[in-house]
Amino acid sequence: MWRRKLNYILLDSEFNTHNRHEIIQLSAIKIVLNEKKIKTDSFFNQYVQPKIGKKLTPFIKSKTKIKQSDIDKAKSFDKIIAKFRDWIGIDYRLIGWSNADCQQIKRDCNLYKLNHNWANKYINLQRNYTDMIIKNLEIENRFKHLICFKNDLGLDSALKYEGIKFSGKRHNALCDTINMTKLFYKHLNRWGFIKKGVSLI
Repeated sequence: MWRRKLNYILLDSEFNTHNRHEIIQLSAIKIVLNEKKIKTDSFFNQYVQPKIGKKLTPFIKSKTKIKQSDIDKAKSFDKIIAKFRDWIGIDYRLIGWSNADCQQIKRDCNLYKLNHNWANKYINLQRNYTDMIIKNLEIENRFKHLICFKNDLGLDSALKYEGIKFSGKRHNALCDTINMTKLFYKHLNRWGFIKKGVSLI
């Protein structure tokens, strides 16, 4: 039986590293599955003002290109995450590249004494993709070590393997999400968590 409607929320975040990690940018793309049809619905992109490390470290400013002025004008995590939860809807699955983003969301929820059980509906696309490559695809020489060590492919490596050009700026949460979405759509009917026969509209 086909599920009537489900929101796949592909997400990425950037962290500040001042004393402790805190999210400073949270981005996501909502992909709506309605019976056998799937489509991109909307985007979420917000800067977040940290509670503890309010000043960006020089390393993070250089890596992410996020400006201190963007963070100074941003709302706090509790307000951003409330807006995010409203946006993702009731029936959803969060999807990220690795478990790091989900874990950081939970840490920041703890910092604000917020419930984070809602974040348990999470799929590690990196692990799913690496397993799929190892099991189903012909491995190129540079990836043969994965079979022995079970390392997960980084997003850049996965895109390169697929022949997909990275669009936008690296270490920008929205750009990383957009590029992860390209990979998601390319293997739409190969993911174990999506019923076969879905078509893109």
